[in-house]
Order: sequence, then structure tokens, then C-alpha cells
Amino acid sequence: MIKKDLVVKNPRVPRFEWYCKFCGRKEEVPQWLTTRTYCSKECMSLSYSQEKKGIKKSKATRQKMSQYSLNRSETHKQKLSSSYTEDRLKNHSKMMKEYWTPERKMIRSQQTVEQWASGIRNISPHNRYGKPTIYKSIWMRSGVEARTAKLCDAVGLKWVYPVKRFNLGITTYQPDFYLPEFDIYLEVKWGLDDFGSNLWKVDLLRQQGKKVIIVEEKEIKQLEKIYRRN
Repeated sequence: MIKKDLVVKNPRVPRFEWYCKFCGRKEEVPQWLTTRTYCSKECMSLSYSQEKKGIKKSKATRQKMSQYSLNRSETHKQKLSSSYTEDRLKNHSKMMKEYWTPERKMIRSQQTVEQWASGIRNISPHNRYGKPTIYKSIWMRSGVEARTAKLCDAVGLKWVYPVKRFNLGITTYQPDFYLPEFDIYLEVKWGLDDFGSNLWKVDLLRQQGKKVIIVEEKEIKQLEKIYRRN
């Protein structure tokens, strides 16, 4: 900007008359500024808008534009359809199964056991698969767990959260809830295809003689609807 001002104000540089195409503003500018069409961005945008208003589109052009918008809406609906999401989930679960081989699971489990034994690893309310929620002054790892606790209170079930961590030998496992009246542990999941699901740990805990029930989010939603009706 400083160089341009110096050049424009320099009396030795020859100047030429120039007019703005939109507002008709007259200026004396050097030769390298005579190529521009408008004096400002406002004039340029206003002229473009006026030109577009005066253009009349043919019937074929309007049909092409409507067909293009329909195709875009159909592709968007296809992406939101259940088949598309199911295919994505299947590909993702397949990729995770290929990545988490038994050897990698064993190494990760040994590291976790060592961290818990040394006290490096602590229980954290933060969870990458759910939003941490506070219910009755208790940090819960996800909103589904808070809804489960609220549903148990509505029905009249006593619950314990958090539950003690069990040592399964090759790894450790902590269920979500414990129902002392029935001596049952609850594992709450968004779905059985969740990445990082503890279903294989549930089987190991059942082998130790513990009763563990897996509850999905859709089942909690159905129970909430039934309770609201009654």
C-alpha cells in the first residue's frame, strides 16, 4: 500500500482519466490502474447482483438446475439411510478386528494390569465414547449410565456406582453398575458393535461365577417409554 501511494502521488508518473463502470466515479490514475473495472468491492458486488437479476434462464436450464438439486437431495438421503450407516459400521468393525489381534490385546492387557498395580492409572470420568454426566453428585462416564441410574431410582432398585474392579488374570474389568438386592452386575452399552466393547471381559467374569447382564441403549429407551406411560 505504501508503494502504491508513493507511485500515485508522484508527479513524474503520467496519469490517465478512468471511470468506474458502476457508479461512474472519475479519477486520474497511472496506467497500471486503468485496467480495473470497479472502484471498490461494493460496486463490483452490486453490479453483479443487478446483472443476475436481469438474466432470464431458459426452460432447459431451469430443468437442469432442478434435476441437479434433486440428485443432490437423493444422494444426501442415501448417505443418511440405514444401509449406508450399516455398511460403514461393518467396515469399521472389520478394520478394528483386523487391528486388535489377540497378541495386541494381550500386550495391552498386561500393560493395563501393570499400570493398575503401580497406581499410575486412575479412574477418570472422561470417556471418549460418551459424554460425562453428573447424577446425584456422582461422576458417570456417559449419559446412558446416568439414565440407567435414574431409571433404577424410578423403579425402586438399589444400585452401586462405581463398582470395584475385578482382576481376571490377563486383564482387569470394571462393570458399570451393581444391584445388591439381586447380586447382579450391569454393563451398559450404546450397542453391541461398540468399538472397545468389553464383551469378552464379561465372558471371563461370568466364568468366575458372577452374574452379568448387558443392557443396550435402545432397551433403556423402551423401558423409559413404558415407565412414562404408566
